Amino acid sequence: MTRRFILAFLLLTCFVMTGCASKEPVMIVAEPKTPDWLMTPPVNTGDHFYGVGEGDGAQASEQAALAHLAERLLVQLSSKQEQRLSSVSDSREYTEREVESSIQSRTEPLPLGGYEILKQDVIAPQRTATLLALKKTDLIKNLINEIEPRLTASSAEPIKTLSDWASARQQLTDLKAQQPLISLMKQLGESEIGEKYSNQVADTESAIKDYQTNHPVMLKTDQSCMSFEGSLERLILEAGFEINSSSGVITLECQVIEDLSSAYGIHIAKANLSLRFLGEQSKVEHATTLSIKSASSASESTAKAGLVQALNRRIQGEEALRILGL
Repeated sequence: MTRRFILAFLLLTCFVMTGCASKEPVMIVAEPKTPDWLMTPPVNTGDHFYGVGEGDGAQASEQAALAHLAERLLVQLSSKQEQRLSSVSDSREYTEREVESSIQSRTEPLPLGGYEILKQDVIAPQRTATLLALKKTDLIKNLINEIEPRLTASSAEPIKTLSDWASARQQLTDLKAQQPLISLMKQLGESEIGEKYSNQVADTESAIKDYQTNHPVMLKTDQSCMSFEGSLERLILEAGFEINSSSGVITLECQVIEDLSSAYGIHIAKANLSLRFLGEQSKVEHATTLSIKSASSASESTAKAGLVQALNRRIQGEEALRILGL
């Protein structure tokens, strides 16, 4: 009995001493938690669209959420394109696939102003998550403000000169860049601006084609240009013009000046390639100059051959409109 009492007394003393020695309070720190809305973003509805994102700060997470919002909108649009593709088997399928490809690559230009930040939480040290929403009415307003000025600026006007033709080509390029936004507008139920867009594209294409048909190009070259005359002809055809040797309405002149010099067995061939379009009164409307040089340690003839190859690569590697000086 005495033995048990002594053992119990020693245990009690040990507990008391341990309790007195530990005077520091125990702190329980809650770890930041990943919110459910980040793991499972809200579903887009008919009236609101949502985006979530995270980054190393509030601004970075906000930008990530905007990118996610744009991606969801365009992926949804892309799915519509794919459904339509399943029932298309003729030549239109290539066009539809091109549209789908451009949609998937154009998330950044979507106008998403007027969005609202619903939540913004710190989920880890130096890590923030953002949930934002955009009303359908605000998105439609943004799209109209983005598209309509381009349609107004691209109003069809008669093409009388080569300058008009070049401007119309650029306007058509700008119009076609808006195709994903037009498709999104149609998906949102706004078809009126889509019809205006389609009519504008068709009118511009028709005006360009009429001008090209009525103004064939005659390619005029001197002897030094003969080696790459074929490359210039391909570019003219690529730009949409016809080549007519009896036409003098628009003349493309080409002249290459070779300046051969040699030092220590190295031969250098230099050339300036000048392309000019001449109007009805034989005045220069557009001109461009390319400077090319080629070097060879073999011989003067090899240097000249290298020069021709360099000119051909330059001509074939440039966009047709750019190489034609437009």
